[in-house]
Amino acid sequence: MGSSRMDHSFVVLPKQKAQGHGVPPRPRGGPPHSETSQLTKAMEESFVVLPPAAASMYKGESTSEGGGVQIPAYGENTSNPLQANNGGFHSTITVLKRAFDIATSQTQVEQPLCLECMRLLSDKLDKEIEDVNRDIKAYEACLQHSELESYAVLSEGDFLREKEMIEDEGRRLQAAIEETEKQFSEVKAEMKEIDEKSKLFKDLEERNFR
Repeated sequence: MGSSRMDHSFVVLPKQKAQGHGVPPRPRGGPPHSETSQLTKAMEESFVVLPPAAASMYKGESTSEGGGVQIPAYGENTSNPLQANNGGFHSTITVLKRAFDIATSQTQVEQPLCLECMRLLSDKLDKEIEDVNRDIKAYEACLQHSELESYAVLSEGDFLREKEMIEDEGRRLQAAIEETEKQFSEVKAEMKEIDEKSKLFKDLEERNFR
């Protein structure tokens, strides 16, 4: 955790800045060449540790501007109101840009929006809310209906009595069907007998006419 914070909380100074103000000049008759090269290399790789918030702000500014981070040189007056206002303005822009990026990722809609687009989006969201509320009401009505039906379930005794009544009705219907079939058989036999008598009567008539 600490190492990840340190990785994102430093700013590498440009080479010109590293050899600018605040660095003692090299002595003319000075150290050997190896010591001089080591000192130069150390200064080129020097960095300034910043708090996470400040480092994040510098990182955002360097990314948006496409250049290195400008750090005031040693001894430079940093109490200039114009510079303070510019720093506050840049930090505000950085915060707003990140807020818009977060809103874009969360809503899947490019932020910021113009007034017309915001109005259309608001109308669309209102319609979706109405649809959701309608579905919720339908679901609640279905739950209430199912609860009422559960209260109307027959007990075991009522179910047995209802079943017995249905079985009695079935037996009565079966008896009526059997009685109807019996009557149909009798009517069919009578019709057959009538047909035979009718044939006999026709034969007698033909004999009498001869």
